[in-house]
Amino acid sequence: MNNILVLDNSAYIRHRIKGILKKYSIGIHEAVNSNEFFAVLGKNKNEIGLIITEVNLEKEDGLDIMAHAKKRGHEIPFLVLTGQNKKGIFIKSIENGAADYILKPFDDDFLLDRILTNMKFSYESDDSFDKKKVSMDFNRYISGEIKKAEKGRYELSAFMCVISNKDGDDEEDVGNRLDEVGRIVYPKIKQLFWDTDIFMSFGSCSYLGVLPFCTFENTKVVEGKIQEVFEELAEENRVLDRYEVETVFVTYPNEIQSKAELFPKLKEKLALMDAEKEHKEVGLDG
Repeated sequence: MNNILVLDNSAYIRHRIKGILKKYSIGIHEAVNSNEFFAVLGKNKNEIGLIITEVNLEKEDGLDIMAHAKKRGHEIPFLVLTGQNKKGIFIKSIENGAADYILKPFDDDFLLDRILTNMKFSYESDDSFDKKKVSMDFNRYISGEIKKAEKGRYELSAFMCVISNKDGDDEEDVGNRLDEVGRIVYPKIKQLFWDTDIFMSFGSCSYLGVLPFCTFENTKVVEGKIQEVFEELAEENRVLDRYEVETVFVTYPNEIQSKAELFPKLKEKLALMDAEKEHKEVGLDG
């Protein structure tokens, strides 16, 4: 399974990925749309260890194609490589089972590391466990954790943490710049959590967390600690001046009753947060 299938309508991106991997014994298959994708997958399904997909394929959505592939029984890890720096697309990627989320433009060494890491974990047996592997099937993981919480009758909180530009999405704030921000922020925030907690990066500046036994009331404490860490880092690193941290929590069973309700609730809270921020900005302008 030492092969990759690249689904991207940009010839430049496909060629660049080939160049990045030319020193490695990794075969590259290419597709620009769903017809080509499923044709290649049908002929080589037992050889492909990782799929790399763009979201915006002109007339098609790469994430919808990934969902369709999964319905057909193709359980292959996929990595999102896109210029779409939007929270909604990020959440949709997780919902559809993406193993990673990388923004364009990207650093060659950074992409190479993500590719090799995700291919490595795709080879591991089911007996091995690593928190990185959780990201390859977050849906299944969170479903299991909610079942444990239900059986044990305790609360569980899942959360999404995003580092974003204070002024909104900026084309300059993708790829390499966010990689730098992520390298500063992620290790420090991760130190806040216990080994029994899950806190993992999904892309450079987007993180997912699962906190067993964390009550609805305690989420405010965790949110405050994350904010405090970020503010301390911003004082030490001027590169963070233009950024802010946004964190949304969803608690079982207070706010949701099943995994199916998790992502819609996260979307709802993120939309509410953005609306409140926009309202404040309008008020300040007025």
